[in-house]
Amino acid sequence: MVELSLNESNIRISDVTYHNLLIHIYIAMIRIKEGHYVPMNIEQLKDMKNSEEYLLAVNVVSELEQVFDIEIPDSEVGYLAIHFSGKQFIEIKPGEENFVITSKIDGIVKHILSEVKSSYNIDFTNDFELRMSLALHLVPMDIRLKHDMFLRNPLLGEIKQRYTLAYMLATSACGVLKKHYKKDIYEDEISYIALHFNLALERNRSTIAKKNIVIVCATGRGSSSLLVYRFKEEVGAYLNRIEACDVGQLKYFDFDRVDYVITTVPIPFSVPKPILEVQFFLDEGDVKALKNFLSGKTTFSFSEKFDSRLFISHLSASTKEEVIRKMVDRIKEVKTIPNNFYDLVMKRESMAVTAFGNLVAIPHPCEVIGDETFVCIAILDEPIIWESVEVQFIFMMSMKKDRDENMEAFSTMISRLLLNPAYIQKMIQTRDYQTLANCFNQIEEEMRSE
Repeated sequence: MVELSLNESNIRISDVTYHNLLIHIYIAMIRIKEGHYVPMNIEQLKDMKNSEEYLLAVNVVSELEQVFDIEIPDSEVGYLAIHFSGKQFIEIKPGEENFVITSKIDGIVKHILSEVKSSYNIDFTNDFELRMSLALHLVPMDIRLKHDMFLRNPLLGEIKQRYTLAYMLATSACGVLKKHYKKDIYEDEISYIALHFNLALERNRSTIAKKNIVIVCATGRGSSSLLVYRFKEEVGAYLNRIEACDVGQLKYFDFDRVDYVITTVPIPFSVPKPILEVQFFLDEGDVKALKNFLSGKTTFSFSEKFDSRLFISHLSASTKEEVIRKMVDRIKEVKTIPNNFYDLVMKRESMAVTAFGNLVAIPHPCEVIGDETFVCIAILDEPIIWESVEVQFIFMMSMKKDRDENMEAFSTMISRLLLNPAYIQKMIQTRDYQTLANCFNQIEEEMRSE
């Protein structure tokens, strides 16, 4: 928890709400600097002025005005107070609109989260913090979009590079907004929404349930007790219950009691739980692998998702549509995909921009389909204009219907590849599948050393 104490006000809020608050202040400062702040309804503002949250917001704004030597409008004080008041402004009661966040805004947020789940199979529908922060963000954004007000984000490039998965989720979300408002959503607006999704992703990483494990080692109570002690010492924060046995006892073990099997010796028979092999004397590499394993930081098999038959080293095309059509035709030769695969990709193109800069475009279907995640890569003979952006390296991916445990690791690695100019230039110059594999190996090594 984070405690804010200003004058006589004392309100405790969660760390995530605090970060959402910082995002709001950051956006508000840019709005004010560029003269694009959004006025709040006078009656709503009047009703808030006697609340403790509003008085706290006044104190925060007073300090900001002194530090930045600017004048902050009353509307921004009101929006800041909404963050402090939190839950009461997001609840929807039957037959009644919210005081600030209307049922219309709440409905858009629900549609956004549904679209993200459909497109990426990532379920945020029960994430109340994200729902609240998106709704609060959409209150002023609703007015900006209606009046064609442009809000610049100076961190656009950094957000796309560092939080690529969150930016892709935000792009999908803004497809809903594009359809609702019947106008394109600027990348700057998309990047602000990406910050909220990134917080949600970070929150998911930090709330992983503790695991139950069985440790399998050589016979001897002394050796197993020593290993259990080491596990408690090194990775105890990730564990709920630790059991130990030898290989012989493992045959009769009740695997319903554990999530994983950790072993120091080969297991010559099949077991119904995932297995991780470690050395008896855990070295630094073993400890790091254990933490990644138990925290859910999985890796993925390069060959599993990158089929060499779907690597097109030379593709001649002059339009986005032609590129997508030829890539889909190649996929049909290798994978079993629905007949409307091309239409699903084009529908996504109509909803949101998939060109990410750095000569890269990432087209994909507007919904998850099939039983596997795969990628088709094409390098154009010559760059083309893709929605006003020059593109030569196309990364078409399709995600499976079932939840992919490796999705986060996969997304992190592809983001590091696609947004690194050196990697992309190397790929365009060599046009070689092995070069792609080498790039991913290098990225994986970098991630392991972090």
